[in-house]
Amino acid sequence: MFKDRLYIGTGTLDFGGGTKDFWEWKQSTNTWTQKADVGGQERLFAVGFSIGSKGYIGTGTDGNTNVGMTDFWEYDPAYNTWTQKAPFPGAARFGATGFCIGTKGYIGTGRCDPNYYKDFWEYNPATDTWTQKADFGGTPRAHATGFFTVDKGYIGTGYLVSDTIPGNVGYYKDFWEYNPSADTWTQKADYAGVRRVCPASFCILKSGYIGTGQDSICNGTKDFWYYDMDNDSWTQKADLTGPAREGAVGFSIGSKGYIGTGHTYPGSPVFDKDLWEYDPSATGISKTPANNMAVTVFPNPVCEYAVFNIEGLPFYQSVELTLYNAAGSEVKNMVFNKKYVLYRAGLPSGVYFYSISCNSGILGSGKLILK
Repeated sequence: MFKDRLYIGTGTLDFGGGTKDFWEWKQSTNTWTQKADVGGQERLFAVGFSIGSKGYIGTGTDGNTNVGMTDFWEYDPAYNTWTQKAPFPGAARFGATGFCIGTKGYIGTGRCDPNYYKDFWEYNPATDTWTQKADFGGTPRAHATGFFTVDKGYIGTGYLVSDTIPGNVGYYKDFWEYNPSADTWTQKADYAGVRRVCPASFCILKSGYIGTGQDSICNGTKDFWYYDMDNDSWTQKADLTGPAREGAVGFSIGSKGYIGTGHTYPGSPVFDKDLWEYDPSATGISKTPANNMAVTVFPNPVCEYAVFNIEGLPFYQSVELTLYNAAGSEVKNMVFNKKYVLYRAGLPSGVYFYSISCNSGILGSGKLILK
């Protein structure tokens, strides 16, 4: 997907049924544009993620029958079109959790009354195939949240309605890390907020964030927590500025995080359409403003390799380099400190574009020509 755009679609307006309209938000202009409706039928509680330059939406329910779905759709923003792909091979479900790691997508957990699931599946867009992986490490559940970092995925929170104790609902706060290389789950420190369902989450480089959601007494929440992957610890950050809510959408663009939509409780639910931006540098995560740094690239045009150098970058800070081809597709993504040598490594001749960012914002962008 385009690095300065976000996409939101499906959901419900009144709990009476699903929707299928689809919208693009452009960060640089703070504007929304309606796009082609999501393929298939109207739905809510679906899973969405992006891989490279394409977006994917699948599973969910129509909101009237509580019957799950398995269809899976690919969105191409360059042509504003939806293409149906191989269906999700697990049981039909809604309220599942999904994310991508590198070039693969993942869907797991979820429910289709009265069943709750913990199976976990990997999608390969290159071959349009699914492969079952190790089951999620916690108990079966629905309406959890998940995010990914450079090479790991995370799932936590959610709930399970017991089929043996009528009226019993278990709300969770356990938190699990998935390693795709080893196909293993490892339990990490419990989420530090109260137990909840339907929270929003996102990741900025190697920092994860979870907030909002419905607590175990059906109140909306607005607290917001940062997960330190290196130290396996949680730190509370500034609350969401907007109303408390559940069922919101969370995502990140570059060095900023975003939370929007959802609905508020208790009482009659109010459906929200506001969008809020989170800047981690304002809370002390980043101590160096972007305008103190400069990007140099040499040589350009490139024969064998190019050296990216960040002048004024403190030794402790990392930056993210994203390289795109002329069609706008991402061909390389790298996190580094101060200097990075980009070898051609089979990249064909042509015009490429790069963007370099850190927690303070975009440091630089430009054109790179490979001879």
